Amino acid sequence: MGDKDSPGGPCGWPIKTIKIEGEQGLVRNRFTFALQNPHQKMTPILIPHVPRDERIGSAFNHLFPIIHQTDSAADAVAWDFTQTLFLHPFFLAPLAIYKDSSEKPIACTGLQGRMDSYLRAICFDHVFDASRPESRDILNAYLTKSYIPVSRFMVGDGTEDRIQEVLQRIIEVQSDLSQ
Repeated sequence: MGDKDSPGGPCGWPIKTIKIEGEQGLVRNRFTFALQNPHQKMTPILIPHVPRDERIGSAFNHLFPIIHQTDSAADAVAWDFTQTLFLHPFFLAPLAIYKDSSEKPIACTGLQGRMDSYLRAICFDHVFDASRPESRDILNAYLTKSYIPVSRFMVGDGTEDRIQEVLQRIIEVQSDLSQ
């Protein structure tokens, strides 16, 4: 089992890349304790290919079984992305939020092609905290991208309007770029 650290980029946390059963996986720093023992059992959970679909509900139909399997696992979990070619935004965002809030160690394995760098870019492994003072500058880096980071922020602290303004501006600029 080999591992290495790399800069965290806009998400603010260093990324620890580990080898698990021959596959590359991303693990959030607070979960490294679960992977210090290479013999620790990890429950594999297959992440399905979620095709583009106009209906929001269809993406959730794929999400709920993953959450149930993860919650039911007795130990650490390895989400296996080997069959995943596309991640619908209405599937990916709630999955990232669930992963971020879970106390269970969750590793991502089997990331194909550029999926690993995409998940890092959208802050899948550690949801972006948009309520931080420097978030506006960090979010400006997404103006020329076709995506935004999965973000969280505190409600009731007075920053909601500022965060909405920044995210709306990014989406508007991105929309103009695609035309």
